[in-house]
Amino acid sequence: MRAILFPGLDSLFVASKIKRWLDFDFIKQSLNETSLKLSELTNQSEDLLTFIRDTHRPYLVDLDRSLVCLTVLQVSIATNLKNKITDLGLIQGCSHGDIARSVMVESISLNDAIEILWSFTFLRKLLPDGVTATVRTKDGTPISEAHIAWFNAEETPISLWSKEHGTIGSETYKISLLSSTAADRNLKIKNMLPFPVHTPALMPAIELLRKTSDLWPVSAPKHGTVSSVWVRDITSAQELKDEVLAGAIQPVRWIETLDYLYHEKKIREFINIGPSNTLTSWVFESNQYPELKVIEAWDLL
Repeated sequence: MRAILFPGLDSLFVASKIKRWLDFDFIKQSLNETSLKLSELTNQSEDLLTFIRDTHRPYLVDLDRSLVCLTVLQVSIATNLKNKITDLGLIQGCSHGDIARSVMVESISLNDAIEILWSFTFLRKLLPDGVTATVRTKDGTPISEAHIAWFNAEETPISLWSKEHGTIGSETYKISLLSSTAADRNLKIKNMLPFPVHTPALMPAIELLRKTSDLWPVSAPKHGTVSSVWVRDITSAQELKDEVLAGAIQPVRWIETLDYLYHEKKIREFINIGPSNTLTSWVFESNQYPELKVIEAWDLL
């Protein structure tokens, strides 16, 4: 069985694999149309095509616009992919990729997705100062159960993207304290984003996020999809909303989700929407999925 995959913010980390898409007319059109939509929300002239093309590390310069651009790129690529492939199979998201996934399973429109994304801009301003940081071992060995237990004890649960790659998020001072003692545990922690994600540190905003999500025009998914927060199928509009709340304060369980997709759903082929292949390249550093192959959307389009 096949699944198309929408990765998260890691898809913005390889600039060359993003910028090569910008010459496609359908990508230009999507970014220009979204610029008009975003201009209505910001009351200023927006040019997302120029922003994503001319900015070296857009996620560090303007995280909010970067997240909008990523969703638009992913939806546009996947929509055009449907002309090449009649059966997309399971539609799978991971972290921020869940937004594009929700559009492709026809639970929300792209315009509504943009409004939802932009609403997070204002929610983030109400939160305490924090960061998201990468976690690896100093010698390149897998992150151990003891490491995971340590992070849990410190109330900074780790999201594992592969056996060797993880992220944590919390208040800035807390990440700094963990970083100062990480070397004693054969770990290195490096700040990645100026905002915490997938962490209990976001609990102060959860009620406001819940009230906001109640207003979202979400319907039940029309295609199969699995939550990478809960590691189970999502079948209703309420589950989609609840998943957003859960994903805000809980780690992403991507490794468990991958096991579920491979062993329970019998997924043997991923079509990686990307735009880059950071997440899928981490997956295939492992030999746990011998029958699984990845096809890049770039190669199909």
